[in-house]
Amino acid sequence: MKNKNHYLILLCLALFYIETNANSKHLLSTCDHCSEAISNCLSCSGEKNCKKCIKSLYPKCNQCSRDIFSGNDLEIEGEKYLSCHQLDSLHEDICKIRCRGEFFQFGQCAKLEEASVCQCFESTPTTTTQAITTTTKKPFVQRDITYRVFTQETTYINDFKVLANGDLVAAGYSGYIKILDSLNGTVTKSIYAHSGPVWSIDILPNGYIVSGGDDKKIKIWDLNANLMKIQLNGHSGLVRVVKSLPNGHIASGSTDNTIKIWNSTDGSLIYTLLGHSNHVQDLVVLNSGDLASGSKDKTIKIWDIETGLLKHELNGNFKEIWRLGLLKNGNLLVLEMDKIFRSIDPYTGEIKINYLGHPWMPRDFAVLPSGDIATGDSGKVMIFWDADTGYIKKLFNNPSSYDSYDILRSLVVTKSGDLVGAFENKKLKIWNTGEGPF
Repeated sequence: MKNKNHYLILLCLALFYIETNANSKHLLSTCDHCSEAISNCLSCSGEKNCKKCIKSLYPKCNQCSRDIFSGNDLEIEGEKYLSCHQLDSLHEDICKIRCRGEFFQFGQCAKLEEASVCQCFESTPTTTTQAITTTTKKPFVQRDITYRVFTQETTYINDFKVLANGDLVAAGYSGYIKILDSLNGTVTKSIYAHSGPVWSIDILPNGYIVSGGDDKKIKIWDLNANLMKIQLNGHSGLVRVVKSLPNGHIASGSTDNTIKIWNSTDGSLIYTLLGHSNHVQDLVVLNSGDLASGSKDKTIKIWDIETGLLKHELNGNFKEIWRLGLLKNGNLLVLEMDKIFRSIDPYTGEIKINYLGHPWMPRDFAVLPSGDIATGDSGKVMIFWDADTGYIKKLFNNPSSYDSYDILRSLVVTKSGDLVGAFENKKLKIWNTGEGPF
């Protein structure tokens, strides 16, 4: 009898040992040998892209990449969490990737109800000591919410502006300027404007249109009369951007590395602004009335448009500047040759927000009526951002792979509040942002 009881006790102890070891084996033990792949994928965005990054670097980590996003081994107050250890660097990196896959900016192992779990965070980096605020609310993610798609028969569109009557004026790659009905995409007027692509257009205070083209020319148009009013000659490179200024003048930026200020009435040249050492990519007028210029030389310069003098130069470790924009809070939006973009103070260069979420480089942006930002990248991903926090509010049209025939060229918000995107496959896509008219 004693021997029987002895064997029973040993059996119970063995079962307890097995169960204890099974429970102590962490859910993500499949990632123990994947630390290098994981550390090289910390800037990934979206579950599919994060998994792909890990697997491509180390195929044996395929199971690990799946477990990162499928495992929730703790439940606290009805919410499921992934347990992780605060002092384990691998666990910290796994948590970061888990959160990046869910379109949060940051993740860390942190205490919650006496348990250490992976928690995802958003931040408002306005100072170097900013507090990180936590949220359990996931970004609203909705795919394929496009509700109208139109196809242009000729070529794709480089630039858009909204006319006073709500129609769109578009700069075409084939050299045409077109007027489009924003409700149905119908072309109501088409003018052959430049002997090459029209890169940029803007609307002057008197309603005339100014255009800049591959032929190095700037032209002013009365589209109602189908008439070119003035041609401005002076750039030795293609005209990359034209901008209507508050004082009625025109600013132009070129691949000849210069910015020129023109009188829009008689076409005379007022100033040539020198200082950039590479192509001038974009111009934007600040709330102060000054002009900001962004260049492939990786600098942003602030100019006084009344005197033509350089006021500030920002060298904020930028990459090549692609687009500049003005947010409703007065900050400068900077799109670079990178998948991360940022907002900065236009006079100090202080970084206000880094926007992380695009798997590819954003090609253009639009500021929505609410002040939120809409961006689209080279791979069809559209994201709506809270401009003040960098929080992703909507993400849609997320592709399974890069599509070189569906690259965004331009974004604009219509008078009704809809967002219109022009793509290289000659399609116009119109989304209802849900924000209503201006």
